[in-house]
Amino acid sequence: MESQAFNLLDEPWIRVLQSDYTVVEVSLKDALLNAHEYLCLAGEMPTQDVAVLRLLEAVLFTVFARVDEEGVESPVDATNAWERWGALWELGHFPMAPICTYFDTWHERFWLFHPKNPFYQTTAVEKGYKFNAAKLNGEISESGNKKKLFSCFAGEKKQRLSYSQAARWLLHLNGYDERGGNPPTGCQPRHGVGWLGQLGFIAVQGRTLFETLMFNLVFLRDSEKEWEEPTPAWEIDVDENLQSREIAQPMDFAGILTLQSRRISLIREGNYVTRYFVLGGDYFDATDAFSEQMTIWNRKTSNGLEKCTPEPHSVGKQLWREFPLIAYGNLPGVVSWNEGLRENGLIDPDSQIVLWAVSLIYGDSQQSSVTDSYTDTLSFHLGILEDLGKEGKSALIESEIKNCEEVAKKLRKFAERVARAAGNVEKSIADRTTELFYSRIDALFRAWLCSVQPKWDATEMADHMDNWHKTVKRVAFDLADELARMAGPTAFVGHMVKDNDDKKKKKKKKDVNKEEYYSVPKARLSFIGEVSNLYPKRKEHDDTQK
Repeated sequence: MESQAFNLLDEPWIRVLQSDYTVVEVSLKDALLNAHEYLCLAGEMPTQDVAVLRLLEAVLFTVFARVDEEGVESPVDATNAWERWGALWELGHFPMAPICTYFDTWHERFWLFHPKNPFYQTTAVEKGYKFNAAKLNGEISESGNKKKLFSCFAGEKKQRLSYSQAARWLLHLNGYDERGGNPPTGCQPRHGVGWLGQLGFIAVQGRTLFETLMFNLVFLRDSEKEWEEPTPAWEIDVDENLQSREIAQPMDFAGILTLQSRRISLIREGNYVTRYFVLGGDYFDATDAFSEQMTIWNRKTSNGLEKCTPEPHSVGKQLWREFPLIAYGNLPGVVSWNEGLRENGLIDPDSQIVLWAVSLIYGDSQQSSVTDSYTDTLSFHLGILEDLGKEGKSALIESEIKNCEEVAKKLRKFAERVARAAGNVEKSIADRTTELFYSRIDALFRAWLCSVQPKWDATEMADHMDNWHKTVKRVAFDLADELARMAGPTAFVGHMVKDNDDKKKKKKKKDVNKEEYYSVPKARLSFIGEVSNLYPKRKEHDDTQK
């Protein structure tokens, strides 16, 4: 490793969006001290913004878990956590003195290139999996044996990265690196994808970068448990030979935010990074890893025991369809923390929460390549999470989401019946119908959810649900009518079709050659009845007038 160069505290490398909607690069110190002047992070990809956000949160937690807003030593605990957060919130910006004092102390550990302690790296050069700069750049992610036909970059720009680019993608690689490939001689395989790649990432968005950082600054784990002493990655000396190392679940916020999932060495030529080496880093069992505060959870029961693992978001599935994972059971820690802020009077009790979701999608069972990325947002009144129970608003919203899923299934069934009536057995028609239904109700459901008020009584909530029922039925019936019109005259007349459903054949061997009559009118009548049964008319009783 050559002499030190490019200190992340002083050099511009973090991309932020200014109030005039221009994007600029700023230093790590600038991003924190002037966070109130920036709208948000503005990296090349949402996943890159996730990695940078967690670094900023780790710095803030490390500083203010040890000192108060004036820089006076005072470890945060259950007795002062809410007060500590409130004091920072009232300032409206992050205080300069505590942050600068901390950075002065640890300035040496923030050099991107350093002979002993390069940031987020190891000095183990020429060891591990070897890749060129095009693989490090997440916008290209091209290895030597997997060339991209249509790339965002060409020529020299494809083969090298500036120091500022390399710093951003370094964080991304540590969190989202794929798994797979045969390790070099003497090296161990990478254990799974990077930690961030395993998450259904959730964060709370504010109107400025300052607000976003504050809303996700969780001083108490799940809003009630104290963290252990913060130990961010740059404060720890790790033996560079410890690769693919299983560790205990980090129980401090800074530790989980800066988990070193990979051992990385950036290689530079002149003023550019041209290649890098990567090895497996630290990992732990993701089951019940509740120190992670920024993910939704998949709950499964096995042998009477409930176990939770991080649940990556699914491409094509809108975030509101995952509302039950956000509002029930093991809430994402940041959601629980913001509910605590509301209960403690630190934010407006009628405030809305804006959730930001991100996931990276890996292509096969080996997770050896990236095929897609996911990002979405969702807004709703935070107070509705407090209204639990079978008749609570959260439960009623969940029931509406389940009903939407049922309507989608029935639309799919309707599309299949119409296709058979027209003599077409192509299953993709049903898939496209389902996608089209969700596309049409997406904005409508978001608006409906956003308008649910925590203070509504049962009657007001019932009226609101009735309005939604009319909306979703209208959308579903209109779509069904469109399918019917496109089917053509033959489908309206209909004809007998031999049932080729393999599952039915296994169950009813005697009816293998049975035929069934399919027509658009028959299918439509059945569909309308099935959807109407999902949304029966509300019976209103007024005992005072009997």
